[in-house]
Amino acid sequence: ALSLAPDHYSVLVNLGSAQNELGNANEAIELYNRAIDIKPSYMAYSNLGTANSRAQRYEEAIIAYKKALEIDDSDWLVWGNLAIVYSWRDGMDQLATDTFEHAIELAEAARKENQRVAYVHSDLGLYYAKIGDTELALQRVSTALSLSSDSAEILAAAAEVHELVGQRGRAIELLKKSLDQGFPKHRFESNPDFSNLLAETSL
Repeated sequence: ALSLAPDHYSVLVNLGSAQNELGNANEAIELYNRAIDIKPSYMAYSNLGTANSRAQRYEEAIIAYKKALEIDDSDWLVWGNLAIVYSWRDGMDQLATDTFEHAIELAEAARKENQRVAYVHSDLGLYYAKIGDTELALQRVSTALSLSSDSAEILAAAAEVHELVGQRGRAIELLKKSLDQGFPKHRFESNPDFSNLLAETSL
């Protein structure tokens, strides 16, 4: 499609997403930037932030997420992603906490509207874990697993929650299940929250 329409915004974004999921973050970043040159958009900036995050280009990720929020600040996911990147940077602990709390406020509102959406509970579980609220983190991720126990994404998020709250045995169990369900290993390898686990575990 891109060979027929080299400047087609949607094709560039979708191809970027495919490259990003394959672990080709640098290729994805190039495609998202091309799309943004054509039409700056929430989706392109949000995806660019994620690609930069996976490439460990954290300053660029922060800039991209902020650009996305300038266009639409109603989605907890981008607030949460921005908070996660803050949490990986030195000297940004309070900013990370404040941003997580805003993401939680938005996501909890969505959860109250529809309590059957697994990824809302999953995202909340991660945000609560990141701010040190172990009880709510485990409650939310348990609900996510009960709603979607065979989802690779949900299993991976649950593994991260359990690692963050100090339950490594359960984290390893969930991580292995997520890999069995097709979750890409490179996603764990690019996530600093798994660095200690991966260094100490043969997977």
